[in-house]
Amino acid sequence: MKIYILILLLFSSFFIGCEKKTFTPKTTYKPSGDYLTETLKETDNLLNKINNEKKDNSEIINQVDTSNRVSDIKTITVNKILIKKAMKFKKKGEYERALNILLDLLKDEPKNISILENISELFASLNNFKQSNIYAERILKLDDKNIFALTTIASVYAKNDQTDKAIKAYKKLIKISPNYILYHNIGVLYEKLKKFKKAFEYYKKAIRLNKSEEGYYSLALLAKKLRDNKNFINYLEKAVKIGKSIKIKRILAKEYLNQKRYNKAEIIYTEISKKTNSIDDFNGLASAYLLEGKYTNAERTYLNALKITPNNKELLYNIAICYLKMKNPQKMKIAIKNYERKGASITEIRKLKVYLSKISK
Repeated sequence: MKIYILILLLFSSFFIGCEKKTFTPKTTYKPSGDYLTETLKETDNLLNKINNEKKDNSEIINQVDTSNRVSDIKTITVNKILIKKAMKFKKKGEYERALNILLDLLKDEPKNISILENISELFASLNNFKQSNIYAERILKLDDKNIFALTTIASVYAKNDQTDKAIKAYKKLIKISPNYILYHNIGVLYEKLKKFKKAFEYYKKAIRLNKSEEGYYSLALLAKKLRDNKNFINYLEKAVKIGKSIKIKRILAKEYLNQKRYNKAEIIYTEISKKTNSIDDFNGLASAYLLEGKYTNAERTYLNALKITPNNKELLYNIAICYLKMKNPQKMKIAIKNYERKGASITEIRKLKVYLSKISK
């Protein structure tokens, strides 16, 4: 089961399910040629604009630096332009180029949290989670409640199976900014440790904050592991009521069939088969009809499914059983022959023929 990170917690989805790939960037970034000329031109234009303005320049200069030396202003203006360029590279997916600029700028501004956050994120984009974590740790030394850094660290721990450390980091985040995703993630991690009661506790806390489809589905799967079939169905029903997942609806429909609640299974399979055009869903719907005694509906659904996959052995067997229930030996005999032509086992063919003999008398 995956860990789900809220978008507001920035980029931690980078850490889940990525192949590990190392990247060692250059330690400095040296603009050259047209790129450098363009940057310096932009800088000079900005400085000229400042100097030519009629209004008092002191406020603008103070925002850039406490010093009034033009060289200092120019250096910081260059840095601002380079940061903008790095962000453009990042947006284009040119992570290495963005990273090289920011690593060089960090030498001038080693305590700039924004730069550190972007460096950490870029390393994650390049699947270098070790370096991403290092820069997140640097952020925490400057701001021990930084949500970005704590989320990064928790995600790296979770990815690297350092589950206890990940739980600890998530719990620290909850104290700063509680939300249902954090509780859900802790539930996932406790479930991974097979601490099911603790997992159940945190899934419930997540649900209290936000009644989500994924939250109820997690509770349902946990109930299944604990062999609590009543709550398994209960939580699936709640997930289906508020969500749109075909997968969860299909699981619930199958469970209704197992519990002989055929009408409920029929309702769900009717809905999802129209959307999916899936053989499994058609088969499920036909089976619900068959078990309800709606043999004509079952026959029609099986035949429609066989138009899509005429060689499906399961469908061929099931339609033979449908004709058995309908007590129609002629159609059953044809169905058995079709099933036999598709390579059905001798044992199954013999069994069907025994059934056929009982309705042929």
